Formats: sequence, structure tokens, C-alpha cells
Amino acid sequence: MSLSFSLQSVRLCMLGWAALLFLGCGSTPGKPVYGTIAGAEGKNGFLVMVPAAGGAGPSAQTMIEGGKFRFNAAAGPWAGDHLARVQLTPAEGETPAASTNIKEVPVNSAFRENPLQLSEFEVAVKVPEQAPYQLDFAIPAAK
Repeated sequence: MSLSFSLQSVRLCMLGWAALLFLGCGSTPGKPVYGTIAGAEGKNGFLVMVPAAGGAGPSAQTMIEGGKFRFNAAAGPWAGDHLARVQLTPAEGETPAASTNIKEVPVNSAFRENPLQLSEFEVAVKVPEQAPYQLDFAIPAAK
């Protein structure tokens, strides 16, 4: 009995090690993407990368500071086509651009819908598969 138990234990142990080697140690397909957003120089806000239709991976988000952003690999977007959703807070003394989807709405209603008065933009981008992971892009000019 002890010999068969020992062989079974050794087999299970080897199977466990093989599974760990096959699966890896928690590597992530996220990319440490960083870059600059032209048109957002000196501004702060948020960047959300959403995989394009049919794309793989979760959404990823990070802060924009001074028009620059940086994701770490653990929370970064996967490689491929994405929709970059940029939300910028207005600089002190700056009047935010009117949202393109609000027409003739009283100021108090618009403020309730968007209390921070963020300027919002969407841009199609491609996250690189390999380093360098620099991704610079521009937001549309205000109309």
C-alpha cells in the first residue's frame, strides 16, 4: 500500500508542477502603454481604452496628467485596436467646450448631467504588440 501511495503522490506532484509550468505564473497580456495626447497639453483627466468591436481584452483606465498618460502592464490595455475615451477637466479659468450631444439645454440641467464639466473625446488607436509601447495621439480640435 505504501509503494502505490508513493507512486500516486509522485505522479500527482509531477502533474501539478507541469500544470504550473504550462499556465505560467500569472503573466498578463496587458501592455505598459504610455504617451502624450496632442490637444491636451497641460490638462488633467482620465483615459479609458475600450477594445474595438470584435477585439479581445478588458477595458483599461488611467489618469491623464499634464496631457500625458501611463499604464502599467498589470492594468494596461491588450494589444490591438481600441477606442480611446478621453475626459479632460477644464483648466482654471477655462470654459469647457460644449458637448456635441447637448443642444439648448438649460445650464442647471447640463451641470447636473456633467457636474465636473469634463470635455470628452473619442479617438481610434492601436495598442502596439511589442515594445516600444509609446502611443501618442491627438484629440479633435474644439469647434
